[in-house]
Amino acid sequence: MLTTLFGFVALLFMNFRIGADMGISLVKGILISFVSVMVFFPALLLCGNKLIEKTRNAAKSAYAKPREFDWRSTKA
Repeated sequence: MLTTLFGFVALLFMNFRIGADMGISLVKGILISFVSVMVFFPALLLCGNKLIEKTRNAAKSAYAKPREFDWRSTKA
């Protein structure tokens, strides 16, 4: 993340104005995505924790005893 950010910051020092404008936009995008991942994703996990816990036991019982595959019983 930091290398990408510094690479886009380096665009700010270009002689052409388009590079600096593009660098500002890309740096804003990287910072916004970093903040959203670090703030909103953990909050989303905490909000969905009840749903995760509710379905955890159902998943364990459904996959507790998987069927064994017998290659001799298959049709050729």
